[in-house]
Amino acid sequence: MRTGTYQTRTLNGHESQISCLNIKDGMLISGSADKTIKIWDLESHKELSTLNGHEGSITRLTVNEGMLISGSLDKTIKIWDLESHKELCTLNGHESPITCLTVKDGKLISGSGDNTIKIWDLKSHQELCTLTGHEKTITSLTVKDGKLISGSWDNTIKIWDLESHKELCTLTGHKGLITFLTVKDGKLISGSRFPGSPWTSTIKIWDLESFKELCTLTGHEDGISCLTVNDGMLISGSLDKTIKIWDLESHKELCTLIGHERTITSLIVKDGILISESSDNTIKIWDLESHKELCTLNGHEGQIRCLTVKDGKLISGSGDKSIKIWDFTQHLR
Repeated sequence: MRTGTYQTRTLNGHESQISCLNIKDGMLISGSADKTIKIWDLESHKELSTLNGHEGSITRLTVNEGMLISGSLDKTIKIWDLESHKELCTLNGHESPITCLTVKDGKLISGSGDNTIKIWDLKSHQELCTLTGHEKTITSLTVKDGKLISGSWDNTIKIWDLESHKELCTLTGHKGLITFLTVKDGKLISGSRFPGSPWTSTIKIWDLESFKELCTLTGHEDGISCLTVNDGMLISGSLDKTIKIWDLESHKELCTLIGHERTITSLIVKDGILISESSDNTIKIWDLESHKELCTLNGHEGQIRCLTVKDGKLISGSGDKSIKIWDFTQHLR
């Protein structure tokens, strides 16, 4: 990717915007606002199957042990067999759209616009419990060391014991809705946004053992939209169109990457390269050591909604209904 040399392939077939992507065993899986999921062969680029059944936009996709799990605006979760492409079951219970999904130790954990989190047994497909306490939409879920961590539009983060399903504590301090959570080396890193208010759009770092706030990072001029951690660096994307790189130990800002013209919507680090996706319809590739932009990928005619990377290929889904595969391996052949 450092060379900037690539070939592009466009996959068409969805009838509305692409909302999520996943890759498993040579298959590319795409979810769309057209209420369908498509499975593609990543090598031949051919469509293998279309999964129908949801009655609303696909919001989330995750894969676990041969099963594809999809969440939707229709308030349901469906589980599919990835080999046969057949639906195994539908999980009902949430009263609003599914906003996040994660899997841990045979348990599926779902967050919803109904302010609740549900835990399901993936073998029996039975609901184990419902976690209540948040007052607004669940925006983010992550699991670490037996703890479930949830972020919400109610400006709080809750930490739950995954075994007993009991709430351990509530982290307060953010003045904007929680947009992103990530965990690294015993630290929880959270981003928030309150559009147009830089003072309430912050990053906070918490100690996961004591549940105490360690510091607040300020500098972005609008809400935090995405976070990632790599080699002692925290990288943040914002509605202010910039990316900031911070030293995770000293909590100091190292640099600001400028170039995108709209909100940064996703960040991925791979082999010393930072890949940023923006609602300006572009993807940028940066050298993490020099902090220099290596190239800009243009081609989508709508906002890029999702991005994933696999074996030298970038795959992007867009509001223009298409998926693009940016193949950086071609120049090696």
